[in-house]
Amino acid sequence: MALHVAPLTHDHLPAAADLVARRYRCLRGTIPQLPSRYGDEAVLTPMLEELVGSAPGVVATEGGRLVGFTAGLTIPAFKGRRSVLSPEWANAADGDTRDVYERMYAAVAAAWVAAGCSCHLIGQFPDDAHALDGWFHQGFGLLGLDRVRDLSPLGVPSPEVEVRAAGVADLAAVVALARRLSDRLHAAPVFGTTCRRMHPPGRRNWEPPSA
Repeated sequence: MALHVAPLTHDHLPAAADLVARRYRCLRGTIPQLPSRYGDEAVLTPMLEELVGSAPGVVATEGGRLVGFTAGLTIPAFKGRRSVLSPEWANAADGDTRDVYERMYAAVAAAWVAAGCSCHLIGQFPDDAHALDGWFHQGFGLLGLDRVRDLSPLGVPSPEVEVRAAGVADLAAVVALARRLSDRLHAAPVFGTTCRRMHPPGRRNWEPPSA
């Protein structure tokens, strides 16, 4: 079933509060010292009410059922930058939490940047390793990841493609691919501010040097 991401509204808050409450009660099962009050939807709903309108928020639904949401509080200055803070009770996901969070952040990050908030602070319950790994790989603690593997065959069928040296006749296709890569790395949720310089999309950057 397809995942749909849309703006957070007051109508979503009862389901959002229920999702956080269930997640919190699960966490208390492993950390019983935590106070019980935040496992109560009646306590969480007024807290979430205060966030709606402070900064853009989003929800993820599947078949009409809310499976995730991300809300935030605008901070005028954090280390000199206008920021958004999403406390651990202001976001939650169900099911494949990493995928749900990645889809939501791709949407809400663009809205936060458009609102002038270039620094994003995300609080997360510590018992969801899958979601934490997702945040880590989106840049929250991880800037980049490179891997090296041996040259043994992958053991999967080879794609039906031709591999050859590129020539001048391929320049238009190469430039188009470079532009798409540059646009993708520059947009949400990557926001690679140096990507335009690292992956220049212009034709002259790919032309062979003059003889």
